[in-house]
Amino acid sequence: MDERQKGAPPEVQKTMAWLRNKSGMKLKTGILNGKRVDYFKGKSALKALQSPAYNKQKSLPKFENEEGATQFLNNSLVHTFYFKVNRGQSVTPQGPQGTKQASMKMLEIDRQQRFLPEEYYVWFLEGSKVKSFLGGILMVSIILAGVMFPLWPTSLRIGVWYLSMAMLGVIALFFGLAIFRLIFYVITIVAAKPGSGYSPICLQTSDSWTASFQGGIGIYRRQRKRSAKQESSSRENRKRAKRARAGQLHLYLQQRELLPRPMPDSRMGMQSKDQRRSQNCQTRRLRCASMKAGRSVMQAR
Repeated sequence: MDERQKGAPPEVQKTMAWLRNKSGMKLKTGILNGKRVDYFKGKSALKALQSPAYNKQKSLPKFENEEGATQFLNNSLVHTFYFKVNRGQSVTPQGPQGTKQASMKMLEIDRQQRFLPEEYYVWFLEGSKVKSFLGGILMVSIILAGVMFPLWPTSLRIGVWYLSMAMLGVIALFFGLAIFRLIFYVITIVAAKPGSGYSPICLQTSDSWTASFQGGIGIYRRQRKRSAKQESSSRENRKRAKRARAGQLHLYLQQRELLPRPMPDSRMGMQSKDQRRSQNCQTRRLRCASMKAGRSVMQAR
């Protein structure tokens, strides 16, 4: 932290530290003067200062609207916590042993420093080093423990040996089970198709442990169910099309006056049940005869 950052007001220092370490802003990695740096978009900082997580912080200044947050971030540029940058072309750096890494943007500091939501700003405030410090201590401890293995107590070394043997046994059991499934599947596919005991998708988490033993039978059943659903849907579609054609033909015959039109409700109410029944039978007979006649007329046309 340089002198300008140390000379900033306490509320500005706390707000910048919260934005850098605890805000969860979306950061991108770029290259500035040959070094990798973290930069962010101005809109992300404005959203972070107006988020519920920031409003819960009692010791930090609050902003009623976006203009107040923009003014605060614009005034904080003087304290060199971040600088406005211009993005250039993308560069793909090479890692160790010539491996390619994710592409990064070349950054260049802008001469006109002002805060705008659509511009990009690079952090000059170092983040929290607690995680990196603890990670370094843990790595050094593991390396020292491995190097000093001959100095371990005898009981601890025996326990580590049994643990390693148990892990090797689990791995060997896994491979043995996979080979057994494959052999059993080859035998059953010859003896009784479609075979059983080995599933091509047995290592996927989408299927249960018992479903992995279904093998070809499970796949065959799923395909049969899928084909049955398709057949039933196509059968229903054919029935619907047949009904639609019959309705169109009935309407056509009524328009041509080849079928008797339905009687009004008042006349139907005046008739007796026997008369209605005989009328319905006669109507059905006429309809069948007219449908045959209509088909012959349609074919002649």
